[in-house]
Amino acid sequence: MSQAVILLVEDDRALARRITGAIETRILGSHLLNVTSGEEAVHWVGANECNVCLLDYDLPGIDGLETLARIHQRKPNLPVIMISSAASEQVAVAAFRARVSDYVAKQPGFEQTVAQLVQ
Repeated sequence: MSQAVILLVEDDRALARRITGAIETRILGSHLLNVTSGEEAVHWVGANECNVCLLDYDLPGIDGLETLARIHQRKPNLPVIMISSAASEQVAVAAFRARVSDYVAKQPGFEQTVAQLVQ
C-alpha cells in the first residue's frame, strides 16, 4: 500500500464527514473508506487491506465489540481504534479486553484526537 488506507465504521454521516475532514487535514494522501455497519466492515476487512480501522461502538446490527471480535478473526494484527458515545467505563474496559488499540469518547473535539492517533 503506497498510501494509508483507513476504514471508518460510522453510521452517522455527519460524524463520518467530521472525522474524515480531521484525518485528511493531518494525513495527506490517505484513503479513507466509510462503511455504516459492522457487517459491512467485517466483509470489507476480509477482502481488503488497510492500515487502521476506526470503529464506532454504536452500530446498527452487530455492535462495535462484536465487530471488533470478527475483524480480529480475519486480521488479528489490524490496529482498531474504537470511538463511542457510551458514557460507560464498562464499554471502554470491554473494548480493551477485546484488544482494541485505543478508545476515544465522542466528546467535543474527539475528531482531532482520532486524527492524531491515526497519524
